[in-house]
Amino acid sequence: MLARLLAFSVILLLSAASAATAPLVANISGDLWSWTAVRGWAQLTRWGHNGPPALSPDGRTVAYASVTEAAVRARGAQGNLTWTPTNIWLLDLTAHRATRLTTQPPGERGDEGLIRSTPAWSPDGHFLAWTQKDTGRVELKHTLALYSVLGGAVQVKATEALADVGENIGSEVLWTPAGLVVRGPVERVPGAYLRNPSQAMGSGLPVDTGVSVLDAAGRVVRRAIVAGGGHPVRRGTAVYLTVFGGAHLFSLTGGSDVSRPGTAAPSRTPESLVAVRAPNGLSVRFVVRTGELSCQLLSAGRLVRQWACGGVSTGSPEIYHGDFDGALTVALSPDGEQASYVRDGAIFVHDGRTERRIRDLKGGEVVYGLTWGPAEFRLP
Repeated sequence: MLARLLAFSVILLLSAASAATAPLVANISGDLWSWTAVRGWAQLTRWGHNGPPALSPDGRTVAYASVTEAAVRARGAQGNLTWTPTNIWLLDLTAHRATRLTTQPPGERGDEGLIRSTPAWSPDGHFLAWTQKDTGRVELKHTLALYSVLGGAVQVKATEALADVGENIGSEVLWTPAGLVVRGPVERVPGAYLRNPSQAMGSGLPVDTGVSVLDAAGRVVRRAIVAGGGHPVRRGTAVYLTVFGGAHLFSLTGGSDVSRPGTAAPSRTPESLVAVRAPNGLSVRFVVRTGELSCQLLSAGRLVRQWACGGVSTGSPEIYHGDFDGALTVALSPDGEQASYVRDGAIFVHDGRTERRIRDLKGGEVVYGLTWGPAEFRLP
C-alpha cells in the first residue's frame, strides 16, 4: 500500500512539474517559437511559411500545416502564397524535431497540389484530422483526411459534408466533444440544388452555409445552419457553436439552439476560456461593447487584468482556412496558473498577480496563434 501511495505521489509530482514547465508555443510571422520562464525564447522552425500551432492533448507535440518548398519557389516571387499546396507536420516539443506527415501527388506543378487545412487533434490524441483538396483537378473536391498517430497511416475519406451543392466550401476541422465538425453547404430542402442549380447560396435560399457533424468514418451525423457560429462552447454536457459574445448558440449535439437576448448590447458575457486540466485556475472572460471586444483575466472570479482583444482570433494568411475561428492570441498554461496574450505590440504572461512583457513584436512581426495547454470555452 505504501509503495502504491509513493508511486501515486511521484506521478502527481511529475505531472505538476510537467505542467509548470510546459512551453508556450507561438507562431510569429510564419515560424514556430517556444517560451518558458527558465529558458526564455527558442526558435523551433526557420521556414517562415507555417500555419498556427495545434497542441496535442498531452502537450508534447504540435501539429501544423506548412506551405511546400515547391509552392514557395513557384509563387514566392509573386508574394502571394494563398491557396497554395501545403503539407502537415508534427513538431516534438521536447526533442525540437519536426517530422513531415504528408507529401504532394507526383507530377504536380509547384503551385498546384493538395491544399490542407490546419489539423485538429482527437480528444484522446490518437488521431489528427484535416480537410484537403487537389487544385490540380478540375472538380476541386474536398475530402477529409484522418491520420493515425500510433499507426502512421493517412486515410482519405470522401464525405457528403463537403459535397458540391452550388458552392464548394471547405474549412478547418473542429474536433469537439460532439464529433468532427466541418463547414460546408447545407440544403434547407434536400435536393433543392439539383432541382434548381441557379439558386445562389444565402440566408433563406434553398442552399445555405452551415456545418456538418461527422463520425470518425466521415459520415454525417447531423447538419446545422449556424449563421456565423465559429468556435465550440460547452454548456453543461451540450456543445454549441457561437462567436465571441454571440447572441445565439447553435447546437451540435441535437438539442435546441439557444438565444441570449441582449448580448449584443454593452454587457459582460458569461463566456470564458478555461484550462481543461485546471478549471478552477485562471480564466479569460470576454466583454462585448459596441464596436469592440475586451478580454478580462480572472483569478478565483476576481478581475486582475483587462485589455482590448479585438484580434483574439487569427489565422495565417498563407494557410487555407474558412469561416471558423482560427487560432487564438490568448492561451492558458496547462496548470491554469498563467495566461499569455498579445496586446499593444507585445506578448505578455500573467500569473494572476504580476504581468510580464516577454517579447516585443518588432519589424512587422505578427502573431498567428498562441497555444500552451488544453483549453476550452465554457458557459455556466
